[in-house]
Amino acid sequence: MENECVVVGDHREVKEKFGTDYRIISTNAIEEMVKYSHINYEECISKQILSFSLFNKVVCSVGYNPIETNEISMKILLLGGIYSHDLPSRADFLISNNSFMKIVSVAMANGIPIVKKEWIDECFNTLSYVNHQDYHVPLFLGFVFTSSDLNGDDQKEYKQIVEKHGGKWLDNFNDDVSMLISRSITSTQKIRYALMNQVPIVFPEWINDSLSSIRPLNDYSINSWIFNEPKKRIFDGFTFAIHHTVPLFDSVVAAIKHNSGTICQNPSLFVVPHDFKFENSSTQYVTSRWIWDCIIRRSILPVSSSALYFPLPYSIPVPSVQGKLFAVLIRNEVLRIEIIEIIRLLGGKVVFRESKQAHYLVSNQNESSQKRSQTTQSITPSMVSYMLKCGGLPEQIPKSLSIPIIIKPAFEEIEIMDFSQNSPSPLIEIKYHSRSLAKRDHSDEKDPILEEL
Repeated sequence: MENECVVVGDHREVKEKFGTDYRIISTNAIEEMVKYSHINYEECISKQILSFSLFNKVVCSVGYNPIETNEISMKILLLGGIYSHDLPSRADFLISNNSFMKIVSVAMANGIPIVKKEWIDECFNTLSYVNHQDYHVPLFLGFVFTSSDLNGDDQKEYKQIVEKHGGKWLDNFNDDVSMLISRSITSTQKIRYALMNQVPIVFPEWINDSLSSIRPLNDYSINSWIFNEPKKRIFDGFTFAIHHTVPLFDSVVAAIKHNSGTICQNPSLFVVPHDFKFENSSTQYVTSRWIWDCIIRRSILPVSSSALYFPLPYSIPVPSVQGKLFAVLIRNEVLRIEIIEIIRLLGGKVVFRESKQAHYLVSNQNESSQKRSQTTQSITPSMVSYMLKCGGLPEQIPKSLSIPIIIKPAFEEIEIMDFSQNSPSPLIEIKYHSRSLAKRDHSDEKDPILEEL
């Protein structure tokens, strides 16, 4: 090697010879060798050197396509550095296009700086070591967020956090979306698209929790089966059959299997759509709403705990609710999700702010600012619960909304949910619009729940 000749050339000639056995360095590199005594050309991996600005620095990259990776590698080697496909413990930098990869977590745990590709580009363009602090990878860089059924204040807060830390927030769902932020599996088109396209549906708490330290995405994802992680035990010992008209059939099957449930011919539970008309009363019927809520709460919920968990005794949508706009202003998240799902199931539409176009405002009395149209009627969550159990709105809504409502259950085993937060008051009975219980042919029907966002 001592007898080998090293040629001095211009930048173009050095780059043209990259990857060959031709030993060539630039005049800039010669000047650096004279100036800094610790630099040794023979220690460099590349035989072509433009600069020694990254001399002996070990740099890795992750998240880039092969063309981008080759470009990054070339620039590191031409600057006298060492490129590694893996992450050695003595790495000096990790170049990444986002923060949420396992290798990034390892690098952070070892105190290795995470930088954007623009850092190596600037080092290469200036043939100098550029301060990496200016090229720190923002927490949510490379991620595109959207949300479903968050209330207005929460959506605004999470959007601001995401955008402040380098992420992008979209109002609509498209192919660029990386994850959908939601607290539940609800009947929106966004949820449907996310399940069908295996986009993570993530609890919003993941955003705040990740600000202090990166949290594994699968730990906060409702549809965690898309990560191919070990099975959970929620439905262990339960057997299921699923009616072919159940919305998002494939996702329901995947969710049950991932949580240790078994699909078989003689099940303990039969998953059916909400408007399924059954004849065999000995069979335990449940809706996919029960499946999703068990997964979200990570436990088996009593089927009797919500009227959304079993088929309805009437046809949907119901005329007294269909097409009506409900402004839902409820702070309790569990109750709010239940109320909006009831309204959509019966054919109504939902907004999460007071609106002059709204036919009804659903809130506890202390949650409404009373700034609404004179045509908007105020109703309590218990009235919406009544709508579900009795098949529509009453002909006359009582003036005193604090009065509990007598609701005769459609089935003996139904446990009536009392949403009233008031002290016991006199009881009244309410007339309601009824619907025929005639059987329906589901074969050519669209799911009415999923027709709106």
